[in-house]
Amino acid sequence: MPEVIAIVVAAGIGRRLGAVQPKAWVPLKGRPLLAWTLEALSRWDLWTRWVIVHPPGIDLQDLQAVEATVSVHPPIQWVPGGIRRQDSVWNGLQAVSAPDDSVVMVHDGARPFVPGVLIQRLWEAVQVTGAAVPVLPVLETVKVVEARRVVQTLDRDRLFLSQTPQAFRLDLLRHAYRFVQEQGTVVTDEAAAVERFGFSVAVVEGFRWNIKVTYPEDLRLAAWLIDTGIFSGDVRSS
Repeated sequence: MPEVIAIVVAAGIGRRLGAVQPKAWVPLKGRPLLAWTLEALSRWDLWTRWVIVHPPGIDLQDLQAVEATVSVHPPIQWVPGGIRRQDSVWNGLQAVSAPDDSVVMVHDGARPFVPGVLIQRLWEAVQVTGAAVPVLPVLETVKVVEARRVVQTLDRDRLFLSQTPQAFRLDLLRHAYRFVQEQGTVVTDEAAAVERFGFSVAVVEGFRWNIKVTYPEDLRLAAWLIDTGIFSGDVRSS
């Protein structure tokens, strides 16, 4: 079986969250947000490596604070991030020493409710396709706006929202990121890099509660999800 590597991107500063510390270290029910994310990921037991990309210049004691609240195996490899998300992912990829046929799943450190069933879907898909991402259909009508005027209404039947983790064969993702870095192309997720590289990306069904904590109200929603027990890492469907 190929190695399965988790790269958790936790280098954001949390500007939209209004945080005074890096977003992944914002407290959620008494623990760093990142700790909840790692706990959710660790419910899936096939990981062979953990790479966490952290904000540059963060104190060692802040990294240790996360490690003290979770139990993951093998030990965490900490890697400093870059200016943009794609720079942080690239740093994480460069830090990985593993065979080309390994599988890498890249996950947002601010998505603390990823269920094991979603990771399993991705694992099954990536072994066949080489690249797979979770998506959800867009439920609202989508408008293109310029100068505060609607210029187009898009067909939402063809629109989907992407989530993480996103799963790829390691050599494919490395080649794709090297390509976009050399081209100076800006991408906002791993699938976009692979698409730019000319490779087709498969999709699997995402999970509604797999939210990304970005704004203060997201943090309150996350606390509510924990309090009510609505989310469970053992959830079998979305």
